[in-house]
Parts: sequence; structure tokens; C-alpha cells
Amino acid sequence: MSTFVRFTPISGCRQQDNSPLSYLLEIDQARLLLDCGLNPSSLTTDHFNILKKTNIDAILISHATIEHVGGLPWVVGGLGIGCPVLGTVPVHHFGLVTCYDAYQSFLESNGKAPESLCLDHVDRSFEHMTMLRCPLDFILS
Repeated sequence: MSTFVRFTPISGCRQQDNSPLSYLLEIDQARLLLDCGLNPSSLTTDHFNILKKTNIDAILISHATIEHVGGLPWVVGGLGIGCPVLGTVPVHHFGLVTCYDAYQSFLESNGKAPESLCLDHVDRSFEHMTMLRCPLDFILS
């Protein structure tokens, strides 16, 4: 019996650029989104367009930086992806603050709210997150 595995870089695939990090990992029928990053200077979400046609089974957030978690509000709220979101307790708490800070910084710098980051979506996406004590909690339980 063989296993199908495909790894698709959505963003962050070149070491020399500072693009946000987001990857799609498919193992047989399971589709995992690894990170949902945004570029901190522009907060654009164009790289997530591929997800409109993809059923995601779970989202795993690895770090609380904008490059890893900044697009989560857009993916959950803007695209309406309602799968489980997993992250450690620090990723949840610091990621929430990171998204609020990115929103406020963009607002102050540009005089308008970013299209990709709505505070209601931020709240909804982090309320939706399952907090793990360690990344293996979900697998081991």
C-alpha cells in the first residue's frame, strides 16, 4: 500500500526573499495548511487565492510572527475556511497580539485599515484555535 504525499509552497519558498510562510501538505486525503503568513509591510493576501479551490482539513501555526500567523484571520474570516486551527498556547496568545499590532500599525501608517486584516476576523480565527501544550498533543490524543 502506497502513501501519496505532496508538498506545495504557497509562499516563502525562496530563501533570499522575505515572503510570508505558508505551505500546503497533502498526505493521502488529508490536506494540512502549515502557517498562514503575511508580508508585514503590505499585508497582502494574494498568495492565498489557491486555497479558494482547496479543501483544508487542518491549519497548523508554528510561530506567532506576522510572517507565520498574519494571514490566519483572512483565511478563516475572509475565505471562510472553518477547519480546526492548531497552535501552542504561546502561539495563540502572542499571535493574537501580533495580529492586533499589525492592524494598528498599518492603520497608523496608512490612515486606513488593511483590507486583509479585520479585527472581527482576528477574534474569530483565534477563538477557533485549539491550543496545544506541545505540537504533538493533537497527534497523541
